[in-house]
Amino acid sequence: MTELKIQENIIDRIMRFIDPVKAEMRFRARAMLALSGSYIGASRAKRSLSQWRTSWGDADSDTLFDLPILRDRSRDLVRNAPLATGAINTVCTNVVGTGLKLQSRIDRETLGMDVEEADAWEANAEREFRLWAESQESDAGRTLTFASVQNLVFRSALESGDVFLLLPYIERLGSPYGLSLQVIEGDRVCNEANAPDGPEVSGGVKKDSYGAPIAYHIMDQHPGSILELRKRSWTIVPAFGGTSGRRNVLHLFWQMRPGQTRGVPYLAPVIEPLKQLDRYTEAELMAAVISGMFTVFIKSETGDGMVSPMTPTSETGGKAEDEDYKLASGAIVGLAPMNRDSGKFKGKRIIWGGRGGLRAVLYMATISATRFNPAIKTFYERLKQAGKAPKLAPTACCASSSPS
Repeated sequence: MTELKIQENIIDRIMRFIDPVKAEMRFRARAMLALSGSYIGASRAKRSLSQWRTSWGDADSDTLFDLPILRDRSRDLVRNAPLATGAINTVCTNVVGTGLKLQSRIDRETLGMDVEEADAWEANAEREFRLWAESQESDAGRTLTFASVQNLVFRSALESGDVFLLLPYIERLGSPYGLSLQVIEGDRVCNEANAPDGPEVSGGVKKDSYGAPIAYHIMDQHPGSILELRKRSWTIVPAFGGTSGRRNVLHLFWQMRPGQTRGVPYLAPVIEPLKQLDRYTEAELMAAVISGMFTVFIKSETGDGMVSPMTPTSETGGKAEDEDYKLASGAIVGLAPMNRDSGKFKGKRIIWGGRGGLRAVLYMATISATRFNPAIKTFYERLKQAGKAPKLAPTACCASSSPS
């Protein structure tokens, strides 16, 4: 450990002579500054930085544990948050576009060809590539063209952090080409039997001492599939062919640190702000919709609280016992008062039975309005002076309230 030495200068000696207490405080401040180094960003004395907790692990330690949650939240944002969806779509459109196209340019001098022979070879190579790329035979699942596979691969890498591409050679009847592309979602590449990550195998990738991939552990079914009820199994695919050395697997991700095995989603740094912004946008839209409504509560002539069949309403299938009420333009909801009659007994009409939730909302809002809404407060005071019952006056205010 290096010994820290702080030499007293002329100003320190003058301060010590004039005010020893302040001189001691100055000396401590100099010692703290020396300990913290020259970068303010590394200071632990500043209040704004004292509670900053950071991680000092390697690339895999900082990534692999959080990766499943980051994937799930990134995909949910892309599915449900318009801003996230637009960001991913824009990047895919700008980067992939219509897909890669082959432009054959050979070194004819090295190959000993003249211009006409070279042009003919290049044209034939481009034609063969188009026949393969523009057909669905280029996809192992026989559903996508080569351009569509490119878009899917790039989109998956953005949403999930990485994606794997197998290059099987499949001979099929009617297809002159055997090379196929099989896209593997990042979730399926994980340690065999869910073994913990270690120095040799981490994140489903086995590496050599130089960090080069040796093999990939690919689950035969998606870990989140509800359709695959069989026991989970893995296939270990060598990264390179044992005889030819040809790549069997392409691992596509953005490596940001040395030793990083798996990629992180494109939206990982902004997941929380995007979610908060999505909630805020939804709340603002709902507030705008509600503020545009003109809700009316009516009293019928018969007093039974039933809305006439000719009354315009947009609440289809609404019932008196419903606990939810659709707020929409033209929706009219009755308070459903009931008769308190039995035989020859004729009691006061009361509001009970159905629409309890609606009455509760109206009642609580009206209690507040009788204190702070000038019109309702005046009406409420007039009812009280007229001798109305304590519960009857707020109920009357409910029925005569202005649109909320």
